[in-house]
Amino acid sequence: MPLLGTLLRNRRPAEHTHAWNQAKLTGPETLTVTSQDFTDAGTLPARHSGTRVGGENLSPTLLECTICGDG
Repeated sequence: MPLLGTLLRNRRPAEHTHAWNQAKLTGPETLTVTSQDFTDAGTLPARHSGTRVGGENLSPTLLECTICGDG
């Protein structure tokens, strides 16, 4: 293990320093994602699964991303 990895092993940042706890880094309330590789409420095709379960570990194609709300 590299030296830096050894020095940082079992170290975690304080809770107040996490990005999701920063007031200026709030995200949108709704994020809509559309893909041609799967349907709404459908199952993800096996080829997009990990190789350990017989898939090809492929990321699905992202067609559209719409952010709604106070983001």
